[in-house]
Amino acid sequence: MPEVVVTGAEYLAFLGASIILALTPGPDTFLTLRFGAGSVRQGLVYAGAVAVGIVIWVILALAGIATLLREFPAVLTVLTIAGGLYLAYLGTSSLIAAVRTHRAPPPAPDVPLSTESRRSPFRVGMISSLTNPKTALFFLALLPPFLPSSPSPVDYSILVVTAAGCVLVYSIILAIIAGRAGRLLLAGSGPKFMDAASGIILLGLGITVIML
Repeated sequence: MPEVVVTGAEYLAFLGASIILALTPGPDTFLTLRFGAGSVRQGLVYAGAVAVGIVIWVILALAGIATLLREFPAVLTVLTIAGGLYLAYLGTSSLIAAVRTHRAPPPAPDVPLSTESRRSPFRVGMISSLTNPKTALFFLALLPPFLPSSPSPVDYSILVVTAAGCVLVYSIILAIIAGRAGRLLLAGSGPKFMDAASGIILLGLGITVIML
């Protein structure tokens, strides 16, 4: 019979590590807030996309992709650079939008908050999650110690649901909070300044990911 994947103490350790992953600030945290500030719905869609990305990373880790990356470390380097470039692209786009609207009249309250809110939150969430080196390294390093010699589908499901659930719950909370706060930013020149601020932050995150 397949061996049980974790004891109660081991599961609590894995749960704690998953919570730490969810609470650690990063590109996904900031983008959840940005989409949530546009509307709670967009924030929730982005949060769902991030959770799907987490599931994919867990499945890849369980499938033994860590071994592949040890044989071909350049793959992770390329993935990291791609993620950094994508964040830099999002940041640059936001800065350009802020410059273009500098002399434009303030938008009406029902106009989307920023360039992020006009993009597909699910697509951005998937790309951001799947190219996030923090997430990749976390699961590639964390999951192998919890795997028995013959894990069952139930064992896999426990780890997948735990990891994705922690990230999803935290992201939903962020999206709801940002949605309420975002209403205060829809008036006047708020969208312009939010575009500029998010552009600077995303561009900085992108450069940091590439440099690290």
